Amino acid sequence: MVIGLAITTDIYVSSTSKKPSYRLHDHKLKASTRNSSFYKRMREVGVKNWRMIPLITFFCDQKTIFEFENTWICALNADLNEHKAFRTNEEKFEQKRKATRKYREGNKEKINSKCREYCHNHPERVKESCRKYGENSRDELNKRKRENNREKVECESCMLEVTATNLRRHQRGEICKASEVIV
Repeated sequence: MVIGLAITTDIYVSSTSKKPSYRLHDHKLKASTRNSSFYKRMREVGVKNWRMIPLITFFCDQKTIFEFENTWICALNADLNEHKAFRTNEEKFEQKRKATRKYREGNKEKINSKCREYCHNHPERVKESCRKYGENSRDELNKRKRENNREKVECESCMLEVTATNLRRHQRGEICKASEVIV
C-alpha cells in the first residue's frame, strides 16, 4: 500500500493485512500522538488531506511483504519512511551494536559506578568469574603472552636488545645498572 498526499509529493509506503481504509484510519488516529516525520507531516498538512493508493494486493508471509515494501520504499523514494520495513539479521545486529555503543558512551560514569558497586557487593562471584575466565581462556592468554614476548626493543641505558615485556625488569637488574656505571 502507498499512503501519499493529494496536495504535495510526500510519499509514505506501508503494508497491511487488513482493509486499506482500516490502515489509513489507524494512521490518522496515531497522527495526534506520534512524533515521526510521517505523523508530523500529516499534522502539518492536515490529516483529512491524506489519501491511500493501493499498489498491489497479494497474500504471502510477513517477511515477503516487508521485503516487497522495502522495494517500493526505494523505488518511490518515500521520504517519510524513517525505517526499513525489513532488516536482515546483520542489519539488526549492526543497529543494536551502534545503539549499545551510543548508550555506553553517554552513560560511562553510571556503568562504571554500577560495576564498582557489584564488585564490592559480590567479591566471591567476581573472583570465581575471573578464575573461570582464566581456566577457559588459558590457551588464548598464553598465545598473547608468547606474541608479546617476541617483540624486541633496545634498552636506552645499555643498548642491549630485550623483549618488551622484560624491559623494566632488565632496567632494574644488575646488567643494565653495571653498564650505566661503566659509561
